Parts: sequence; C-alpha cells; structure tokens
Amino acid sequence: MAGSVFIYDIDLNPAGHISGLDKPLGVTVDPDGNIYIGNSGRNNVEVYNADGRFKYAIGNIQMPNDIELDRSGNLYIVDSLSNAVKVYTPSGQWLRDIGDTVDNGDLNFPVAIAIHYNAQGSGELYVADQGHYAEKGIDLEST
Repeated sequence: MAGSVFIYDIDLNPAGHISGLDKPLGVTVDPDGNIYIGNSGRNNVEVYNADGRFKYAIGNIQMPNDIELDRSGNLYIVDSLSNAVKVYTPSGQWLRDIGDTVDNGDLNFPVAIAIHYNAQGSGELYVADQGHYAEKGIDLEST
C-alpha cells in the first residue's frame, strides 16, 4: 500500500527505500547491486541501480509476482496472469516464455520460482504453480 520497496542493512536497520511504485510485487538484486522490482500497477519490472536511481523498465508483464536471476544474469519473471515465466537478458531483451502453452508446461497462475544448480553445474527452475496446486521442476538447459 505504500508503493515502496524498503531496503535494510545486514543488521535489519533501515538503509533506504525506492518509492513511487505502483503495486510492487517481486524483487531481486543482481551481483552489481541493481534492483529489479515487479510493478503490477504499471505491468512491468523496473530496474534501479544500487543507489536507487531508475535505469529502465521491462514492459508487458501483467502480474510480476517473483523474479530470479540465473548464473548468466538472465531474468526469470513470473507473470501470474499470463500463466508464464518470461525470460529476459540482463539488458531487458525478451528471450522466451516458459509455461504459456501445453507444450511448454501449461502453467496455471504461477506465483514463485527458484533456480537451483547441482554440483555438476546443471540448473533447474522450480515453479510454484498455484492453479495446479503443484511445484514443477524445469531443466534450464532444455528451455
């Protein structure tokens, strides 16, 4: 309701905030300190630098509930209303959608994701699929 993302230091002391958002949902931070915020009211993900200054927006995302980064810095954005995980390059260029068709996994209101890499370096994307009451594992190399 505050339209903000609040930032805390490691000791949970207030360290700053990003305001002026419209229904913020998912948030993640890359190794360079860039902050990615799902902004449901503007149907986008907004990217801010480590100082909280706006850099750019990735549009056409109806309900960006969760955001995750892979080892290459690609963004995996859960778009619950599109029933898909949308994948973008670190600069915001669209790569593909996962789960938006039966052939791609047929997601039904996905809400959260996680990426896990095993000891051999292979990665899997885990998607919490609320509409199917399930969690799905998707091999990152096959998407």
